Amino acid sequence: KFCWVPGRGPNNVFIEPLLLSDCSGMFGVPKHLYSFRAYHKAGCPTTNHLFLPASDKVNSSRWALWGETSELPEQRSLLGHALAFVGHSLVSAKDLPSLVLAVLHAHTGYYNMCQNAYQHRNLSIGNVLMVDEPIKTKHFDIPNPNETQREILELCKRLKISDHCTGFVIDGDMAVTWKSYFTEQHLGTKSGTSEFMSSMLLNPLNKNYVHSPVDDYYSFYFLTQWACAFRDLSPEDKPKEPQHVQQLRSELAGGLDSRDAATSTTITTNVNLQAEAYGAFLVQAQPLLRKWYGSLQTLDNEWLEMDASERCNAKIFWDIADHGFLSFLRV
Repeated sequence: KFCWVPGRGPNNVFIEPLLLSDCSGMFGVPKHLYSFRAYHKAGCPTTNHLFLPASDKVNSSRWALWGETSELPEQRSLLGHALAFVGHSLVSAKDLPSLVLAVLHAHTGYYNMCQNAYQHRNLSIGNVLMVDEPIKTKHFDIPNPNETQREILELCKRLKISDHCTGFVIDGDMAVTWKSYFTEQHLGTKSGTSEFMSSMLLNPLNKNYVHSPVDDYYSFYFLTQWACAFRDLSPEDKPKEPQHVQQLRSELAGGLDSRDAATSTTITTNVNLQAEAYGAFLVQAQPLLRKWYGSLQTLDNEWLEMDASERCNAKIFWDIADHGFLSFLRV
């Protein structure tokens, strides 16, 4: 896998290879073989510097139409990663149980990253993959668990989360490490793939909003909702396509207001969907999506009730990662 990555840590350290290496082979995280920076024949790294203005010419390279000062452009390098397996999209899940199991396992992978002080920050339909046959991983565990974590371990045991995994979180080009994130300078840019970002992140009025695990847990919901809506039609839906599926897909891909309206008034509403309108798969998934979305709103309310200055530290992020994962396991 190749990507153009920005430096996310102090002195523009690349976080992604550190995340992949430190979490390699954990439950829900693919085994990482090696990472490398791409170089030209002449021996210099492949970067985007040729396309960027010099640091002393940033303001003169853009039109200040609204009197705003230009931010420094983000410098990126081409980075490659070799992983131990290839998965496929959640959209191709054979049935609802296999999709839910893969999402559960990928949730656990994200939580494992958090336990190692990494936050992914770009969970999307392309960054969560599944496999048909379980892959052996490291056994899921939490050293020295607190009360919340003991309940997590108990629920994971009941859900048979151990060392055979079908859902994985990949990539990490927008990841940060909590070891340095709260003391370093930031460009102020928001992270993620817009179709799957939380409403708080997408709201242009929230300029100083800090991307937290709550936003990542919302991304898990939105990518699962996407997988249910964009999945190939079930055999019972063919040869006639359900009449409202294409409209729903357009709404989910149509931006913040359109997506949120479709989520609240179509998918998570108390009115049950009909198979002839939305397909059998989405009808089966609706009760889970409805309950899951409600639990996220409760988690979000608890998070936003805290003072903004109190939320911005590693301990609070670790705590909300615990509560968010536990909330999903309960669903």
